[in-house]
Order: sequence, then structure tokens, then C-alpha cells
Amino acid sequence: MVEYDYELVQVWAREMEQGRLGRTVESEGLWIAATGGHRNVPLLSHETDFANWYMDGLRVIRRIEHVP
Repeated sequence: MVEYDYELVQVWAREMEQGRLGRTVESEGLWIAATGGHRNVPLLSHETDFANWYMDGLRVIRRIEHVP
């Protein structure tokens, strides 16, 4: 569990505002992404929502499943 702080809330709010401008990440996923960006922890995701996402400090590692 990661404690939140004012700076994390600011990152989340800024990215939520960007969502109003056309981004498609849900609020819950955005908390995870904002925490990763704010704490400089990579986000491992197979979700396509983060495929072209850019956030200061956030590194997204995409896991692509191979189906034989």
C-alpha cells in the first residue's frame, strides 16, 4: 500500500483534467498511473488504455500476451 500526499492528488487531478480533453483512462486506473508517475515506479499493464499515454515520470511496460 502506498500513502497518498498532496502532490499525488495534484498529479491525479491534472491527469483527470486531461481526460476531459479526450483521454480514455478511468479514474481508478488513473490513480494507479498517477502513483507510478509520482513515485517513479514503472506501471506494468496489458491494458490498451496506457498504450499511448504520456505522464511525467511514468514508465509503462506493456505485457503482450501471445496466443498460439
